[in-house]
Amino acid sequence: MPIGVKFKYNAYIFRTCVFMSLDDSDELAYLWTKVKFIQKYMSKHNCSYEVAEREFHIWIEGLMDSRIELANKMLNSH
Repeated sequence: MPIGVKFKYNAYIFRTCVFMSLDDSDELAYLWTKVKFIQKYMSKHNCSYEVAEREFHIWIEGLMDSRIELANKMLNSH
């Protein structure tokens, strides 16, 4: 299910007072982080949404790469 559709579905489920799964809260945390990053980036750099979103994806990919690298170092150290 595409992220946008999944998010709308999850928002509907949340409004009906059904408990959210861990995956749902992870997705909401990701989306919240994305929104805050884009808002701050657009404000600081006076740029379009598209530019800020592209910078977010570059930042998040770098963050994930560094976490994967750290996890691999920890696994290989034993």
